[in-house]
Amino acid sequence: MTTTSLAPSTSAEKYQNLLKWSRSNGAIIPNSFIISSGLTGGHCLTTEEIPAGTPIFEIPHKLCITAAVARDALPEVANLSVHAQLCAFLLIERKRDGFWKPYFDVLPETFSTAVYFHEEELAVLKGTSLYYTIPERLNAWKREYQEVAAVILNSNWYFLSRGEADEG
Repeated sequence: MTTTSLAPSTSAEKYQNLLKWSRSNGAIIPNSFIISSGLTGGHCLTTEEIPAGTPIFEIPHKLCITAAVARDALPEVANLSVHAQLCAFLLIERKRDGFWKPYFDVLPETFSTAVYFHEEELAVLKGTSLYYTIPERLNAWKREYQEVAAVILNSNWYFLSRGEADEG
């Protein structure tokens, strides 16, 4: 079921929507939990002490994005790696106003890890193993992107979602 509402404008509203959505779909999350974001991303706080051994979250399987969920949504990805299947699903679903929207709304839009560094930032890493693994990771992502793009561009989902499918 998809509902139409005004998009939340602040991170706090987005996290509140995520909590509400999670709970309405069977997640058990204490009301004392607060999710907020800062310079380092989202984090969770509690306003009450949590006794040792207490489960913090109970998340139903239907709220987990898995390779099986990706394949159900887009069977064309079945021959891709699990990571590529998940990437394709995220790419597709993030553009829709569907079931997963409250989750996608809180995902970061930018990253500050080493693979996103500019040349001058990378120069500081020169001589480390991380410096030499970054090009390998970027090349692997490029190959995976090309595989995912080929599947998505040839899928019915891509054309149907853009309203460009043949009517015959």
